[in-house]
Amino acid sequence: MDQCTHEVRAEYWRKIIQACGQRPTGQSAKQWMDENGIREQSYYHWQRRFRQQAYVEVKELPV
Repeated sequence: MDQCTHEVRAEYWRKIIQACGQRPTGQSAKQWMDENGIREQSYYHWQRRFRQQAYVEVKELPV
């Protein structure tokens, strides 16, 4: 996968994860994913990637 394709996919999944985080109170993430046609496995795969990326970036910050 080339860099451009990766960036487009990453941005797509960032928006999905952000939208899921803003779901109505009382609605589970699973319910939201089912209603929006999002595969749970893909959602958590990308969420994990972003968290790992954020961890690496924070770890590299000068103290």
